[in-house]
Parts: sequence; structure tokens; C-alpha cells
Amino acid sequence: MSAPLRDIRLVRNGEQQRAPNLIGLDESVTTVDGTRYTVVVAVRTARENDISLLRALIDHDLYPFEHKSSSLLRYGGVSPQERATRVQGLIEDLRSLPVSWSAIFWEGPHRAAELATCAVTAAKKSITNPLQTGDIAHGCGRTAFLHDGSEDSHSNYFEQLKVQVPSAFDTSFQQSICPVLLTFMENADRTYPATNTADYIAGHIAHQLESSQSDLPSQVLEFDPSWVDPAPQAEVPYRLDSVRPIREEGGRSRVLAWILGKGIPRNPSPINRDPYRDHVEQIADDAVRSYLLEEF
Repeated sequence: MSAPLRDIRLVRNGEQQRAPNLIGLDESVTTVDGTRYTVVVAVRTARENDISLLRALIDHDLYPFEHKSSSLLRYGGVSPQERATRVQGLIEDLRSLPVSWSAIFWEGPHRAAELATCAVTAAKKSITNPLQTGDIAHGCGRTAFLHDGSEDSHSNYFEQLKVQVPSAFDTSFQQSICPVLLTFMENADRTYPATNTADYIAGHIAHQLESSQSDLPSQVLEFDPSWVDPAPQAEVPYRLDSVRPIREEGGRSRVLAWILGKGIPRNPSPINRDPYRDHVEQIADDAVRSYLLEEF
């Protein structure tokens, strides 16, 4: 790898898995003339390319690990127009990076099965689209499907997501293309660059819908009801292995979790020792290393 990034570490019922690839998923909701739109975006990257994606976020002043689409407006002193310019620049840069993304938008009220289908379809297309162009190959390795937000056992959406995943990523897909492992993480959109990118793109597309822009990127599709195809048995999600955060250092802890391919538990036991600099100084990209050392 070009940087000291570990594979994503996943655990489930004593089983441990490592994934060299990650799909980050996030969504944005907006209302236009009384109609609700939900935009779901999936961004896929190999861990070895995460530094390049992080560099693009930094180059466009999107402040990864600190901000996401909504907080950049609220606390970053950035106007919606300036945010749109920055995210559009990021989207243009993604064309030359080994990073793929897909978006699905749903028009109408919240409906769990349909929105879960949007999520898994966007995730699947983030793999199959570059597969068709030859940018990734069959057998590309385990892929963690990281959904922003903690899993909620009382949410019908999450239950629907767990039955849509094994339908979209069936045995044939898992054997011939790659295993896809569902997991969740609160604040993933400020921890993993792929999920941060998904959040920014989702917010950008929502802004385009608000502005009645018809020239949406080619990666954006409208939901098709025929995609809803729940599997007979639900997927049992994985959880990210845990990192102990650095006491009173939220930003550094998120960066450390990203480097180690882990998550931060809800009720962590912080450590007083700070291994942050030791890990960050191993990053070869000067701009990325400087950003992480100076901002956090």
C-alpha cells in the first residue's frame, strides 16, 4: 500500500474478516414544491486508494474528519453556492481517480423497502459500473459496505436493508465478483473518506434537485420499483472492530479509526497515550500528512 492503512476489520459472532475495499453510503433528503426526495449515494474505493480520495477532499477545502455537507454550511462559514462549487470540483476529480460512485434518488414519502433498495442498488452499481469498464476485476476482494449511522433494531428501514443485501449480493455475486459485508457506524461520514464523499455528493445532488437542475451526473438514476426483491433470509450484519479513542481528541480519534480500519464504539474507554503522530507521519502524501498534523 502507498500508506499505512489497514484493511477494514469486521467481526460477527466471533468470526473475523478483513476487507481491502470499502463502500461508503450516505443519503440526503430535500423537499421541492411539496415533494420529498431522498438521494442515496455509494462511493467505492480500495483501501490502497483512500489516500488519493482524501487528498481530493482536502484539495477542494471540504475538511474531511471535521466537516460533512451540512456542517460545512452551519459551522464552516461556507455558502450553499460555494459548497456546490467545491463538491462539483470533487466530482470532476473523481473521474481521474480509481474511485467509483453511484446514486439513486427516490421521489415520495419515506418507505422502508424502497429506500433500502435504493441503498443496496447504489452500492451494487458502485461495483458493477467499474466492472463493466474494466476499472476493477472479478475477484477484487472482500468489500465492507459501510452504512452511515448506528444500526437500529427497531427501524423497519434497517430490517429491510438486511433482507435486500443478500438479494443484491447473492451467492453468485459473492463468489464471482466479491463478498460484500454489511456494517454500520455512527459518524462514518466524518471518519471514512468514502462515506464523507458520499455525504457531500448526496447533499450536492439534493441541492441540484432544489434548483431544478436537469443535468444530473450520469451516475444518478431514479428508483425503479422492479428493483425491490427481498431475500427469504436476512443478512446478519458485521460490526467494525473497535479502536480505543484518544481522550478528548475526537478528530484525531476519527483519523486513527480510519487508518486502522476500525470503528469507535458508542461507550468507548479512551486512552491517555496518543499514537496519532506515529501513524500519520507514515503517510507519504505531503499534503495529506500536513493537513492531518496541522488540523488535528
